[in-house]
Amino acid sequence: MGVGKPVFRLVIASVGLGVLLLVGACGGSDSQTSATATGSATVSEDPSTAEPVSTHTEPLPDMFNNLHTDLDGTSAPAISGAPSASAGGESLTGTIVPANFPFPQGVTWDIADSKRTDATLKLTGVTPAAAVEYYRQALPTVGYRFFQESLEEGRTKVTFVGNHQSVLVLADAGVTLIFTQCTTAVQGEPVPERRSDRVACA
Repeated sequence: MGVGKPVFRLVIASVGLGVLLLVGACGGSDSQTSATATGSATVSEDPSTAEPVSTHTEPLPDMFNNLHTDLDGTSAPAISGAPSASAGGESLTGTIVPANFPFPQGVTWDIADSKRTDATLKLTGVTPAAAVEYYRQALPTVGYRFFQESLEEGRTKVTFVGNHQSVLVLADAGVTLIFTQCTTAVQGEPVPERRSDRVACA
């Protein structure tokens, strides 16, 4: 009987110590750190006390802000110093001149000739030199590319091709635009090929 009491006390003390260790291990984590079984720690921040994340946005470069919409609804770069707007003259409906064809600011035109495969416009309101410079910049933005150039005394002829046609810019005492449609692109009945198709169909 004398040996049983110390053993009983030792068992009670062990159980009490185990309960204390268990309570300390389970309830002692704070909001900043929690221990894992391997001894490593993870930190979680309280959202109400976290500093806001700073964001920074840059404005779009000028190259994206200098766009205008052509008459056909497609976007093309604006041409500095030579906008294709505020032009007018005879109606071009029914001619082979494309609806989105550009004209220098303030220009007017007269239709000197219009056929199924050709059209000739006489421009007023722009100097010959300014017209040539304008079309060098403007036509590549609407589907034409430079084809050839001819320089003579007092006369400049620059030809562009695209959109199944050629456009001749003739600058001498005045400014004339000569449109020649590729015969294979003409709507309706077939049109016999011509020598000019070498350029118009290029």
